Amino acid sequence: ILTIEIDGKSFGLTPEQYILNEQGQCLMAIMGIEIPAPVGPLWILGDPFLSAWYTVFDWKNQKVSIAEATP
Repeated sequence: ILTIEIDGKSFGLTPEQYILNEQGQCLMAIMGIEIPAPVGPLWILGDPFLSAWYTVFDWKNQKVSIAEATP
C-alpha cells in the first residue's frame, strides 16, 4: 500500500489503484512536479486518488474534505 499523507492524515492506495499497465509496461499513475519552494514540490494524485477517496473542494472556504469512496 502506498500511503499519502495530507495535513497529518494518511490515505492509502493499493498497487492496483496507482499502477497502470500500458501495453505491457507498468507506469505509476501519480506524477511529481518540480516546482521550487515555497509552493513545491507538488504531486498530481489524479484519477487513482480521486477514485479511491471521495473529495469535496470548497473553494469559498478554501477547504478540501476527503472521505473513503464507496464502490
